[in-house]
Amino acid sequence: MSIPTNLEAFRKTVLTRPLLFAALALVTGIMAGNGSRGWIAAGLLISFFPIAVSQWRLAILCLLCVLAGCLRMDSLQRQSAMSFTSRLNNPDTITSVTGSITRIYTSTAWLETDDNHEKLEIRFPETSSPSIGEHWTFRGMAIPIDPPRTPGAFDRRSWLLSNGIACRFNAFEGSLSGKGHFKSRLLALSEKCRHAVASILSEHGARKDIPTQIMISVLLGDKTSLSNDVMDDFRTSGSLHIFAVSGLHVGLAAAILFFFLYLLPIHPIKAKALSLILLAVYVFITGMPTSAVRAYIMIAFFVLGMCLRRETHPLNTLALAAIVILCVDPRQLFTPGFQLSFLIFGAIVLTAGLENRLRPWWNPDPFIPPRIYSATERFLVRQERNTRLILAVSFACWLVSIPITAVHFGTFNLYSTLANLLMAPFLAPLMGFSILSILMHWLPMASALFNACARVPAAILLSVSQWIAGQPNALMPWTNGASPSEAIVLALPGQAYCIALGNPGILINCGNEYAARQIVTPALRTCGFLPRYLILTQASLPLTGGRQALLQQWPDIQQLDISRMTDTKPVILRHKRSGCFTIYPAHKTFSTGIAADNTPTILWENHGKRLLFIGDAPMSNLLMLPEHSIHADVILIGRNRHDPIDAPEWILRTGARDIVCLGEREPAFDLLPNSVRIHHLTSHNTLIINMNHNSPSVTPWRNNELGHEIFPPSTAGLYSLTTEP
Repeated sequence: MSIPTNLEAFRKTVLTRPLLFAALALVTGIMAGNGSRGWIAAGLLISFFPIAVSQWRLAILCLLCVLAGCLRMDSLQRQSAMSFTSRLNNPDTITSVTGSITRIYTSTAWLETDDNHEKLEIRFPETSSPSIGEHWTFRGMAIPIDPPRTPGAFDRRSWLLSNGIACRFNAFEGSLSGKGHFKSRLLALSEKCRHAVASILSEHGARKDIPTQIMISVLLGDKTSLSNDVMDDFRTSGSLHIFAVSGLHVGLAAAILFFFLYLLPIHPIKAKALSLILLAVYVFITGMPTSAVRAYIMIAFFVLGMCLRRETHPLNTLALAAIVILCVDPRQLFTPGFQLSFLIFGAIVLTAGLENRLRPWWNPDPFIPPRIYSATERFLVRQERNTRLILAVSFACWLVSIPITAVHFGTFNLYSTLANLLMAPFLAPLMGFSILSILMHWLPMASALFNACARVPAAILLSVSQWIAGQPNALMPWTNGASPSEAIVLALPGQAYCIALGNPGILINCGNEYAARQIVTPALRTCGFLPRYLILTQASLPLTGGRQALLQQWPDIQQLDISRMTDTKPVILRHKRSGCFTIYPAHKTFSTGIAADNTPTILWENHGKRLLFIGDAPMSNLLMLPEHSIHADVILIGRNRHDPIDAPEWILRTGARDIVCLGEREPAFDLLPNSVRIHHLTSHNTLIINMNHNSPSVTPWRNNELGHEIFPPSTAGLYSLTTEP
């Protein structure tokens, strides 16, 4: 192809999609304002492209977008840094904050101050019950936002920073002082409408009924009523996005509204205008998430182009939506919701355009014009093209989502394409019957009928998610996985701990249900640990209540019951890569009825190195161990209150150079020489142990060092890629 032809094609691209270059220039400006000044060169390069085809006004617009994005993002950075330093310069000083409530969680609220519109996360006392749209005054102290302390844990600090919140405020008293500003009252009205619609949908079915909960979550994006098990199934199957109101939901709602309005005797232009108004009401009720706003802007300009008889290119409207959202809040660029919404839709447009240019695979004869095809031939060609388009678009969306989910969540879904293909046909009837149930609320029998019809596809979605989630390796870690000679030690709530020895290997303890779901499972998946055996040494229910949650994630895991082990014969488990695990049960001779006294001792041998897990075992049990079993390079010691390990000479006999203290510090540790390194789990929350060939090492996990600065010395790079709850 000749150069003039290439130049003409590029000129056509610039003329039909001018806002795409402006949006890319705005993105480079925001990245430059975030501290990466090298993005300015990329912005200048983008501005040069329109000049190559003599589009000077577009080139000037691109330069202005680069400048505006850089200045706007730099201003937000400085504002967040000043908020952080001004609040935390005197951390012990009691101050007062006054502002409007914009968001509510279980024990925290987001407050926007009156003076400088600063955003704070307020941890309010139990005596206060703020609501969205109210004006409150709180007294307390500003505290820094803790980083994630375990691998795979939700990074609340980055998420709050992406929403403009630089620090938290621990309030000990609060008082209601009236109504909030207009924005907070608007959000309160949206929440009230959302609860009203959810009440209508749950009138004809129990609120705890899972299909009813799925109906509410799919239509409104309200996941508060869903149980943890249902959320885990949809998350594992890669279909959790159906509960986030996005372009799919807004597009389906628009199609349903267009269909019903065109059945009425209304002028087409008036029907389009009325549908946009009703669609705006739907987006408002859902809380106006970024993906829904993006979809509404695109649909609005598409309908406007139809009314004006102007051709609208999908990438051009996509770029316009990005410009509008980023001009309002540039921090949205760093959220996974924004990235998934825009990049996946862009992949859909490009894949669909490429597929339309390809010839059908099934073609009666390339020399026969399609207009003289028979009805059967037209049907086969149409079905072949549609099937190929659906498969190509689904695969392209999956490929685009993999790096985003890997960066933000450390995992990717292996069967998400299959899950989406199976679930997509049932979303339209679910939303259609749900909308009809709401519209026919004035006629109870009809509303109940449509509600029952909507629960059928909701139940099918649940069955599909459970089937996909039950497949092996449904949710894969992005990392290569831990080596067979690695171990991880996690601190859990309630003075509990969890230890994974080897990969695959033994998992010691699991904590309560919250710890198993929110700490243990994400950490093991992120680091790539595969537990084969489970041993519960902390016998109380608050410390072992997460056993069922772990069994749901790893159905093949085998639980070893320590109560059935005899004290005369140790249990030996061997693995080709992980090494040898020797379990020494507690001696029945010293049984006192105390749960800690039944803690077994576990010796792990790998690559010629030895790790000895003592846990909460009493000293009397350790004295009964065989002499050859106490020699170790690393020892993990807990806390036994009535029979503690108070003999430093016994610790020295083991020859250990690293001791991990799982609980309170034992007095005997102070008598050990300096050559013995003491690692406190309570100070680090996560420790990584590597039993390599040379010498075992115990290192804290990289992100969980306490007491480090929340901001770097400069304000550069304040915002980074972040996850959402």
